[in-house]
Amino acid sequence: MQQTINVLLPLNWVRAERYCELTGEPLNTVRDRASSGIWAPGLHFKRIGQRTLVLNLSAITEWFNKQPHVESVAPSYIVPKSQR
Repeated sequence: MQQTINVLLPLNWVRAERYCELTGEPLNTVRDRASSGIWAPGLHFKRIGQRTLVLNLSAITEWFNKQPHVESVAPSYIVPKSQR
């Protein structure tokens, strides 16, 4: 008798729809990043067929890690809530 074992494998590529389910990001945002050049074709995403967009989780994670933190780019004239 053969036994089935479910193992979570390290995934590198996922369909854009699944990525959106996992992250909560809108699909339009993902498509905009791909079409506008924010994400590089072949590195961050690939188009498989005419309607299938797959995303490289490792490359996108690296991209996110390089994005500035919101507070680090906020104008210095904004007064923190604790000082209002």
